[in-house]
Amino acid sequence: MNDQRHQPSREHHFYVSIAKFLFHHPQHGIVAVRDPIKLADARQCGLSPLMLYGITVAGLPIRWLIFSPTDQRKSLRAVLLTAWRGAEGLRGMPDVLRVNRYVAEADPVLADDLAKIGVHLEVADAKDKTVPASLRSAHDASRWLSRWHDPVDLSLAASVEALCLDAQEDHNRSARHGPRGLSNRKLEDGIAQWLDLPMRKPSSVPLEELDWEAGPWLSSWEASLPPGQSRYFHHDDMSRRTWLLRGEAPSADADDDDDEFAAYTKSH
Repeated sequence: MNDQRHQPSREHHFYVSIAKFLFHHPQHGIVAVRDPIKLADARQCGLSPLMLYGITVAGLPIRWLIFSPTDQRKSLRAVLLTAWRGAEGLRGMPDVLRVNRYVAEADPVLADDLAKIGVHLEVADAKDKTVPASLRSAHDASRWLSRWHDPVDLSLAASVEALCLDAQEDHNRSARHGPRGLSNRKLEDGIAQWLDLPMRKPSSVPLEELDWEAGPWLSSWEASLPPGQSRYFHHDDMSRRTWLLRGEAPSADADDDDDEFAAYTKSH
């Protein structure tokens, strides 16, 4: 039996947002946006927004993401239990689940329900920058998810299902081999120590899948974006994703190899 007294306190950050860089298009499936775009402008391009839900291990680059159409929001309890049961890198339930006030207000009884399975919900105060930082990092990482799973068709439902599988695959690889490109020995040691913790699976206590209240806070990232700009679709062979890039589409006889884009894609 593991001695819980000698294990460090476990903390996860939980966040929900309309995805900043991922959308769905009826002809291209999941489309990644290199430069953020206002939701109204995205719709003018034929793009539908997606909901992003994520959990990050506090202080470490270990995260788990899942997505849904914005009009088919997932229960927060279902998201959490799915992650704690199936996301290897999270090592099961935390002692503390830290959220921003909007998530707490959107589901007022979430704290009481989580307490039933031994998880303390803690609301980050206005000075706490850790949860916003985890969300920003998740937004950025989501657009570089490689397409490993082909959807059965390019419909919204099938595309989102394949995207969720891609996100799970990305998490699994990170949990087994560690995040790539780190040059910080202290951080690498912290990751190794975390991944060495025993799994802590949720109990069988059922949590009712209650709805939660959406609001403008889900797309607060678009408030400071500039007005609409010209954009065009570009397929990237490396990530197997279609991207919406800012600017005018290159002519047929022009070299459409965007060096900056290719270099950045390769680095991720």
